[in-house]
Amino acid sequence: MAKAPSDSSALHLQIVTPARVILDTPAAWVNIPGAEGELGILPDHAPVLSTIVSGVLSFETEQGQRDVLAVHDGFFQVDRNRVTILAQAVEAKDQINRERAVKSEEEANRLMGELLAAKEKELDQAGLEDLERKVLRAQTRQALAG
Repeated sequence: MAKAPSDSSALHLQIVTPARVILDTPAAWVNIPGAEGELGILPDHAPVLSTIVSGVLSFETEQGQRDVLAVHDGFFQVDRNRVTILAQAVEAKDQINRERAVKSEEEANRLMGELLAAKEKELDQAGLEDLERKVLRAQTRQALAG
């Protein structure tokens, strides 16, 4: 069961993947990589329901500790000082292998180039979008890994 915010001036951040609850904590603010762009959430924010793209999610605890996580594809909801993130995958900085992320981006870009260069085939829009998501995921990992 989710914990309630400690007072009305705090947010409550919960991050969930299909496998488990990643984080369940009070927060001073949250910055979310939304499909429409970065969205900063402070206490008493208006209700929002939107999608997440691969990107860096940042937040600050009530104690002033800042943290960042890579989040990949999903949804978020803000309602009554509760911020709920439902993501396909979440990675902490220490879980990311930068070399693997670079290779993954290179491979996805190579496959995207091949797909776009194949003039005799109809453009596979779903395949192209999948490769674009892979590139963005790899770039997010690299940005977080430093």
